[in-house]
Amino acid sequence: MKNKRTKQDISDAFLLMFAMIAGMAVIHIIISTFLSSMLARVFFTTVFGIGGVAFVINKHWNLPTPPLWLKQPSFGSAIMFGLGLALLGTGGVALEAFLFPSILETLAQQQVLLEPLLHADDPKYIPLVLLVVAISPGIFEEFAYRGVMRSRLKSLTSPSRIVFVGALFAAMHLNPVTFGPLFLIGILLTYFAELKKGWGESAIAHITLNAFNGVLYVRLPLEQVEPSLIAAITLPIGAIIVGGVIKRANVDLS
Repeated sequence: MKNKRTKQDISDAFLLMFAMIAGMAVIHIIISTFLSSMLARVFFTTVFGIGGVAFVINKHWNLPTPPLWLKQPSFGSAIMFGLGLALLGTGGVALEAFLFPSILETLAQQQVLLEPLLHADDPKYIPLVLLVVAISPGIFEEFAYRGVMRSRLKSLTSPSRIVFVGALFAAMHLNPVTFGPLFLIGILLTYFAELKKGWGESAIAHITLNAFNGVLYVRLPLEQVEPSLIAAITLPIGAIIVGGVIKRANVDLS
């Protein structure tokens, strides 16, 4: 009976991921007929394609709305956790570029595609960029993955649930070049949500992570720095920050 329940929950998790991918595609097509702004298209695609779809499916499953948090949140810890994740993600991509130099061209092409969205050369867009690339994904992706999907997978053991949600989170981004760093980030965000018994603090961490990547990272001349040097600096610092926050969270729970 338990195996049947587990298989059903895993099937539902895949259903949720594919439904969100399809929802994003449909919403993007519809919004593109009315709005030319890439920022506006991405914003509405995130809100309705991810958040809206996850909300509807959660209601279809007759599950309660996943809790933000069950006790007083620690905003400072969540922000530090997100900063650590940003450094780990940056270091992870840099390490990939060092080990596989052939992906540098792909990363450069992806950066060019993101330029109209990030407006890296125009500081007045920073508040809007923060809303679109940091706040809305941080809230709605966390609601979908660390909230709805994680709640649906309660029949799995905690380690299995953490890895599974992390894998689907990385797969949803449809970017094989950055799958590894995204998988690590997804695992750590899910573990953080498991520790906190809710998705609210992981959302704050996710917002911090995306704010770093979308506002600060793209404005740094990292293309002029050796990937190995970036990895050597960011990976240890990120690991220390993330490890410290997790250790503190475990102490608070004991």
